[in-house]
Amino acid sequence: MDGRLTSDDKEKAELLNDYFTSVFTHEKLENIPNLESKIENPPPVEVDFSPEVVEKKTEKVEDDKTCWP
Repeated sequence: MDGRLTSDDKEKAELLNDYFTSVFTHEKLENIPNLESKIENPPPVEVDFSPEVVEKKTEKVEDDKTCWP
C-alpha cells in the first residue's frame, strides 16, 4: 500500500483482499483439531424481533452504553 486514499468501493475491496492474502497462512490439515458438536440434534431457536420486544429490551440499556442520542 502506498498511503493514498480511495473512496472507490472496488478498489477498497481489492486493497483489503491484498492485505488479508498477504498475512494469511495455510494450515496443514493434520494440525487442525476436530471440533465435533456435542449436540446431535440442536433444538430450533425462535427469536422474536417484534417492535414491542425490541423496545422493551432497549429501554433497559444504559444511556452511556448506546450509540444513539
